[in-house]
This record gives sequence, structure tokens and C-alpha cells, in this order.
Amino acid sequence: MKKFLYLFSLSILTFACTNREVQLPETDSSAITEVNDISPIYIFYEEENGAADFNRNNMIGTTNWLVNVDKRLTLKNVLEHLQFLQNKRGKDGMHKNELARNYFSCSNPGIQNLAFIDFTGVQYRDQSILEYIRTQPESDSLTSRVFINYKNERSIDIGKNLSIETIEKEAFLEGLTRIINRDELMDELYLNFNADLTFQEYIWLKSELLKLNDSLVKVSKDEFIYK
Repeated sequence: MKKFLYLFSLSILTFACTNREVQLPETDSSAITEVNDISPIYIFYEEENGAADFNRNNMIGTTNWLVNVDKRLTLKNVLEHLQFLQNKRGKDGMHKNELARNYFSCSNPGIQNLAFIDFTGVQYRDQSILEYIRTQPESDSLTSRVFINYKNERSIDIGKNLSIETIEKEAFLEGLTRIINRDELMDELYLNFNADLTFQEYIWLKSELLKLNDSLVKVSKDEFIYK
């Protein structure tokens, strides 16, 4: 079983195998705080130009992947790297481990430790969601599509049944819960992110969705990042 040492100091992690730092995004989720049999993967933030430096030298396909993304990077800068990882994981191979998972590493100040968000199977798409939806079969009569558009750091659009509401970020979870509880249908959530948002903002929304405790809600594995 492979082990890896993290040195934790607030939200900045120094990795024992490098001389570089990653400022991890913060989460208040503590659902997953330990992962074994791992390969660490890094997406560093270049101070000079804000670009992403993707380091996958330690990636072993049969292990769980801990993906450490600097919270200052924009989704635009990390998109192609996340797509690469998911495509790589999805490829067949003679040594493929069907049980291996992909996790984002996060810092959780509340527990003064690391927490992990599972993103196995997520497909990151840079196409229009409208174009994508047109190619998909119609939802059955018992399922309703809900579209969440995180357009900036202040507000989020939530659309359901041809109705769109703009919710302030601080009231997002309350607003989403109210909207999805308007009927007894299964709600499938489609996430859309402005490419200029930071990775911290992305993790914030993913963390909020982990708080939903509703058997009639599922989050689509297709996520859309638009320019």
C-alpha cells in the first residue's frame, strides 16, 4: 500500500517530493478524510502568468488519484488537464483497476486536516449545454432537469421547468432546496461554470451540493465549463 506524506499548514501544502507549494481549495466537507493506495498529481499555479503547470509524473493507473489543484487557477486553465485525467482513467487496459477513484485534495480548516472530494466519472465538457441536451434522450415523466449556472462569484442562476431564478451565492443551498422541492419528481442537476471562475469557487459549489440530503436529487456526471 503506497503512502504519501502531507505537511499541513493552514491552506498551503508543501509536498515532500517537490520544492513547490500548492494552495489547496478549502471545503467544509468532511465526508472523506482518508484515502489509501494513492498516486499524487499536481496542477501548480505559475506566479508569473497565472498559467497551470500539470505534473503527473507520479500517476499510476491502478491506484486512487489524489489531484492537487491550486485554488487560484481558473477553470479555463485547468479544463484540458482535467479532461486528460478523466479520459486516461476511462481507457481500457490490461492492468486497469475498476475500483480506483479520482479525488480532489482540499483543506478543511474546521478539522485542521485534509478532506477529499470524489470526482470519478465526471465528464468535463467545453461545449454548449444547449447543444448537448439536444442530443440526449428526453427525460422520462418522473425526472426533471435542473440547470445550475455559476456565472460569477456573487450569483448563481437556477433553472427548472422553463423558469430561471438568480440566487445570491450566500443563499444558494436554501434557494436550490426550495426549487427542487416544488414537486415530487426526481431532479437531475446539470452544473455549468463560467470558465473565469477560480478552482476555489468550483470546489465551493461542489461542497455545497454534498450537503443535499434528498433521495430525489442526483447530480449529472456531465459538467459544463463555458467561456
